[in-house]
This record gives sequence, C-alpha cells and structure tokens, in this order.
Amino acid sequence: MKDGNLTIIKKNQKGQAALLIVLIVMGLLLFVSLVLTNMIAKRTKTTNDALQSVQAYYLADSGTEQLLYLCKALPEGHSDEVKPASGSSDLIPSGPGKQGIDFDGGGVDGYFKAVREQSAPLLVLKITGYYKNTARAVRLSY
Repeated sequence: MKDGNLTIIKKNQKGQAALLIVLIVMGLLLFVSLVLTNMIAKRTKTTNDALQSVQAYYLADSGTEQLLYLCKALPEGHSDEVKPASGSSDLIPSGPGKQGIDFDGGGVDGYFKAVREQSAPLLVLKITGYYKNTARAVRLSY
C-alpha cells in the first residue's frame, strides 16, 4: 500500500509543476502586455500633444493672416493705425467667449490673440494661438 500512495503523490506533483510553469508564463505575458500598454499610452499622449501644438500654430498663423488683412484694408502708409481695443493690449479681440475657431463642429476649440510689442525701430506683433492646453506664438515684424 505504501508503494501505491507514493505513485499517487508523484503524479500529483507533476500537475503542480505544470501549474507553476503556467503561472510563470502568464505572469511574463502580463508583464509584457503592461509594458506595451504603457509604451502605447505614452506615444498616444506625445502624438496628441504634437497635434495640439500644430493646431495652436495654425491658429496663430490665421491670426497673422487676419492682422495682415486688417493692415491692407487701411490706406497706404497707415499700418501704424492698427490699434488695440480700448483698455486692452489685444489688437484682435479673440478669446474664450469672443471670436473663436471651431475645428470639428462641436463648439469653440481654440482662439488667437494679437498683441503689439513695444520695440524700437520696427513694429513687432506677437500673435499667439491657443488650442486646449497648448499655446504657440508667431512674431511678425515690419
């Protein structure tokens, strides 16, 4: 009888070893999948930040175009007459609750603001585009 019991224990130990191997393999697969998920999440965030930066740049660029249009609308030699709104340094009144830009039809996504900087012989304008949490600026001097 003792020999029969030993045989049963040895068979059960083989199952335990297989279970241990399966658990180790599952742990390794879980670790690899978590590392890959983390890498994908970081790349997604980086891509999203880059997209927002590009959107903010194009908002600043569109503000530049609008400001140049306003300067061209003035009579020859009067480009210095592009003045800020009263009580503000903004040349183009745009911002939350004002003139914004809607990219996807779901409401205002971003806006731009143009400010005249005090600089010696040149007229220097700083046009900043804001998109979500990102801001990009363009300086225009002439």
